[in-house]
Amino acid sequence: MNEAKKKAALELQLTDEIKKDLMDDIDKAQTISHHWEGQLDGTDLLQTYYPEAAKVGTTLLMADVLAIHLTYWLNNEGICCAKPRMMKYRTRISISGYPLNEMDSAWLTNWFAQRNQYILDDLDTAKAIAEQILENEANSEESEETDDDEGNEN
Repeated sequence: MNEAKKKAALELQLTDEIKKDLMDDIDKAQTISHHWEGQLDGTDLLQTYYPEAAKVGTTLLMADVLAIHLTYWLNNEGICCAKPRMMKYRTRISISGYPLNEMDSAWLTNWFAQRNQYILDDLDTAKAIAEQILENEANSEESEETDDDEGNEN
């Protein structure tokens, strides 16, 4: 497997900038209606917020990595309902103010693995990378909560 692709996939993290911009857009949608829906284009988001990552290996792989991070973050924070969709050459994320079909981290792992098994050599490797990305995202959220708790004690 191309170690550079694996390393790049595992190093990508959500930035405060993309979180803030998405929160602003979602807040605007919520003020209009609680029954809104839309879609994010992972490929465009990658090129806008992570131009260096868009140059690594394949843009499709890195857009899918970004989609896993965003989907996990949006759903687990209760910001909105999000679900990545299979598109042939682009990565789309459906978002809405009302629940979409239920999915868990296993669904996200399988979605990513099926899309990227050939880029990352095989299905098992792609699943392992997806699991590591989700674990990193969960750990990132836990450390943010710990930082918030410590800040509230002062």
